[in-house]
Amino acid sequence: MVDRGKLSTFRTDTGNANGQCFDRTGNLIVCESGRGRLVSLDRQAQATVVVEQHQGKRFNAPNDLWVDPKGGIYFSDPLYGRGVKAQDGEHVYYLKPDRKTLVRVINDLVRPNGAGGALPDGKTLFVSDHGAKKIYAFDISNEGTFLTKGFFAPSGRTE
Repeated sequence: MVDRGKLSTFRTDTGNANGQCFDRTGNLIVCESGRGRLVSLDRQAQATVVVEQHQGKRFNAPNDLWVDPKGGIYFSDPLYGRGVKAQDGEHVYYLKPDRKTLVRVINDLVRPNGAGGALPDGKTLFVSDHGAKKIYAFDISNEGTFLTKGFFAPSGRTE
């Protein structure tokens, strides 16, 4: 429970939590990279698994995420030497607002990392390709898939 005005521990067993974002209901969606899954935390820090596998296999190590204005979740699934490569590569996924339909939306980056969207319309997703040292911008269709992909900016050290 949150005690306003006081600093306290919200959760200790985090599963190597990394990327986090609040959804439309106020729950905190968390990438548990160590457990290869996304969870939703309510105000009492009770965790509910949101998604933990694609095509019957656990994720590598979900890293960053963005909840779009419709309630869908984009998340990157790289592997930085922590754990075992469970998927056939490092990808970006979209969990549709129904929280049942999962789509692999990016499979051509070296090491997708950060994922974030442009508000207020939510029509652009930015994804950093840590392996290629580039940031890409993706125009989002109404279904959550991508219409176009374009180079946005260099990322990290580019010498």
